[in-house]
Amino acid sequence: MRISLLVSKEIQILSHNTNFRPSRSHRLGFHKKDRDQGISLSVSITLALTNQHKISAETNLNQHQNYSSLNSQWHPDDDNNPLLTLGACVSQSSRNTIISTNEAFEARYLSGNVYTQHHITGSSNTVGGNLSQVLVFGVGKVGAANGNNRMESAIIVDCDADDDSTNILAYAYMGEKRLFKGKNIVLIQ
Repeated sequence: MRISLLVSKEIQILSHNTNFRPSRSHRLGFHKKDRDQGISLSVSITLALTNQHKISAETNLNQHQNYSSLNSQWHPDDDNNPLLTLGACVSQSSRNTIISTNEAFEARYLSGNVYTQHHITGSSNTVGGNLSQVLVFGVGKVGAANGNNRMESAIIVDCDADDDSTNILAYAYMGEKRLFKGKNIVLIQ
């Protein structure tokens, strides 16, 4: 059984977004150890913020263990770019220092993310990724889309255009989706 209580409050301090998150946790410990109980206070301050780039610092104290991190997240300003975000982080605790990177992408047929981590203590490396794709079959047609959105029901919309630069948008409760020449998957409710 896991019990967690978290309160989050964001305020402006000297024109910087600052987030305070006190929390209380009571959950199973790892590797059959005693239960993990603690009270933590996290403070996150946005150091630089633009439409494309966010740099933030965070510090946390949980069960007498310090944790600090410096994060950078960038995303392109171009909606047609399959790259969604690029990020890097350096985090430090009393037990380890970790350097990590991450990337998220979303193309017409595939979406996902990749990440790397380097643990200074122990000199270990981790590399991984997650890919997502959705195939829809119906009435003798097959459509494919990236799996970035949770789908409960969808329809196949077949678009034909003589001009490849034609832009067609489908609007739904989840927002808008650009339709391409050929078969497209559109979420429905």
